[in-house]
Amino acid sequence: MDRTDRILSWTAGIFLVLFAALLFSDNRADVDLWGNLGFVKTLPGQPGFHTVNTYSFTAPDNPWINHEWLAEYLFDRTNHHTGTTGLLALKTLLGFILLFAMMAGQRPSMRGPGAWIFLLLIISNLGYGFGMRPHLLTFLFAAGYLQVLCRGSRLRGIHALTLALATGLWANVHGAFFIGTLLILAALFQELAVCAIRRQSPFRSSRAGWLTAALVAGIALTRLNPYGWDLWKFIGESAGFFRPYLSEWAPFNPRTDFVKHPDFIALALVVGAAAWRYRRHISGTSHVALALSFLAACLMVRNIPLFALTAGMVAWPAVRPLVEGPLDSIRRVIPRPVQLAVLLLMLIPIGWTFHHRPVPHRIIVEPGRYPVALIRWMHDQPLRGNLLTFFDWGELAIWHLYPQYRVFIDGRLDCCYPPGVIRDYVDFLYATDPQRASAALNQYPTDLVLIHVENPGFLRMRNRPDWILVAISYPGALFAKQSVHAAWLSSLHPEPSLPIHIPPPTRPVLFP
Repeated sequence: MDRTDRILSWTAGIFLVLFAALLFSDNRADVDLWGNLGFVKTLPGQPGFHTVNTYSFTAPDNPWINHEWLAEYLFDRTNHHTGTTGLLALKTLLGFILLFAMMAGQRPSMRGPGAWIFLLLIISNLGYGFGMRPHLLTFLFAAGYLQVLCRGSRLRGIHALTLALATGLWANVHGAFFIGTLLILAALFQELAVCAIRRQSPFRSSRAGWLTAALVAGIALTRLNPYGWDLWKFIGESAGFFRPYLSEWAPFNPRTDFVKHPDFIALALVVGAAAWRYRRHISGTSHVALALSFLAACLMVRNIPLFALTAGMVAWPAVRPLVEGPLDSIRRVIPRPVQLAVLLLMLIPIGWTFHHRPVPHRIIVEPGRYPVALIRWMHDQPLRGNLLTFFDWGELAIWHLYPQYRVFIDGRLDCCYPPGVIRDYVDFLYATDPQRASAALNQYPTDLVLIHVENPGFLRMRNRPDWILVAISYPGALFAKQSVHAAWLSSLHPEPSLPIHIPPPTRPVLFP
């Protein structure tokens, strides 16, 4: 490798690192951040550990299966000791650990332009929705399982013990722990198939024995959580609970999502072609893991990073022979100074984005996405009430307004809300039948509504004579039920029909 090639290699490496740092360190608050930091502040069994839905007025006594309690406790402790700067550092570190796990021990090693482009696609897809959420720890567990089950040919007792203990721990960290069980099952079925092909008794296969032990012991250890076997019951019920009205839970639609997720389409095409053309280069367990993660991404776009992680962990041996030849041919045609100039130009937008990111070492709350000024105004009012709030703002409202206000619903959904409450809430926002749309107001003691001004429900609320538009601060509008809050409404303004306009912040607000 001459000097120019070394410069090209280093420049490409710097670009990938900076691109990954840019995506992994995204400091915009997502809708679940308030809950992930505020719901669990003590350990199970201690005062303050909620086992029922005390934050809500629609289902206050409903059991709450918090399938990510341990992750939320760890996030809360991190925030308590280091602030959001520490949370951002932790999130970025987890992203780079995942990248290192993908690259470590790869045979063949990930070098050259093919590896750079493959990693670029992986990072781009992995960065989708890379918020401070418990699913980041699920990615970490999944990477470890893929490393043990898909890359190594030998499985020892220490591996089985590690997998079993990890499954028990995973069950307390995030509800997607069943992914580990599926991966162990896939590896076990592959080993049994190999035994059948070789006409060998599976009882003579040490790998099959250790996989069975890891599977049984791991499932048994998942019982050690605050909810016992009810956790598995919840996971089974939640798996069939589709949420198409939430964008990240909606199925992937190639026609409408092409502009938003071209990187996913490109990665899926490359990995799919490689896994078929060079299928002997990766194990049967790897094929199953790729197929399951791709199916999960198609069913719910929030699983796109999981597919990217799986591809990064297991697909490179098949991707390399597919892309290396064509890319080397293109590389020989393009002069190396031109290649270097292109890489240097690609660094400019990354540097510009870093430079213009507001308060990059702190998590920020975007005023155009959250009604922060209106929430603060509500907090200062001498008022208590039952608040139906826009879904994305439920946990924000709980953080700032509980116990002064209790919410109709929030991002926990089926973890603690019965299906009827969820259905009535969705109907309130989107149903065209007036009777169905009014159920959330007529069948529950709802007396306050905080809704997005661009939601169809906003216009319906304005046409209700028994409700008053109290205040507006984009993107939120607050309505109050006149029969319940008449005294408070008359104290606000001599003419209650004229809403108070609260100017939103002109710049991002620091979390919370």
